[in-house]
Amino acid sequence: MTSPDPLVARGVEVPAGFVLDTHKLLGSELMALASAEELKAAVLLWCRAWNQKPAASLPDDDRVLASFAQVSAARWPKLRVMALRGFVKCSDGRLYHPLLAADANRAWKALSQRRAAIKKRWATTEATEADTAEAFPGTPSARPIPVPIPEPVPGPSHSENEDGGDKFVHDGGGNAGDGGRTRIAPDWRPSPADRDFAAGLGLDAAAILGDFRDYWIGDGRAKADWSAVFRHRCRQLAAAGGRPVGQRQGDRGIVAAAHRILARLGDE
Repeated sequence: MTSPDPLVARGVEVPAGFVLDTHKLLGSELMALASAEELKAAVLLWCRAWNQKPAASLPDDDRVLASFAQVSAARWPKLRVMALRGFVKCSDGRLYHPLLAADANRAWKALSQRRAAIKKRWATTEATEADTAEAFPGTPSARPIPVPIPEPVPGPSHSENEDGGDKFVHDGGGNAGDGGRTRIAPDWRPSPADRDFAAGLGLDAAAILGDFRDYWIGDGRAKADWSAVFRHRCRQLAAAGGRPVGQRQGDRGIVAAAHRILARLGDE
């Protein structure tokens, strides 16, 4: 009998964890037939399979499987059949779980669509700016124009200017040309690699750029690599579910309502 093709392609990327359908689990034959030890081994193998390459698969190696299931090599043969219930061996020699594979493919499709939408938005924004500049060559840019800062003079710190402040940096990556620390430029933008990094976390770099740039302009501190700072902020937002860390879901609505009330009082 010919083995089926792999259920998940090798290049598929998935989130760090998967959603366990407890309704299906409680109504499954595995729950009805497995011992507590077998059930534990099965769940551990699902977790391991999710983050394998390809996703939702396991190597067909009893020594590795015993380690993944956290049992001894001597104990594993007694648990193997029930712990691997539902897995099928495919033509690449690996074991795939169809339900996990379906979830992995759905997650990859959603992530790919988000990335495509973000790239399209960036491309549209850049094309609009280019068309405006071509149609109205004498029109000043809507973006803040960086104020030139004198080059630093020799002293205890090569990143300080004559007036004691830090110089701006305007290149896309945000790195200082001489390796020193710099303040963020008013027109700083993430590089294409930074945008791809944000998209990989399910974030829209364009949506968070304004708050990021305003915060660090107001803060005034200098950094050695603004791309690294931006990526760190993306990780914080991804961990917080896409909202600024410390901000509750309803904070923006409350603030907006307060502004509307104050505006009405001012009109009266």
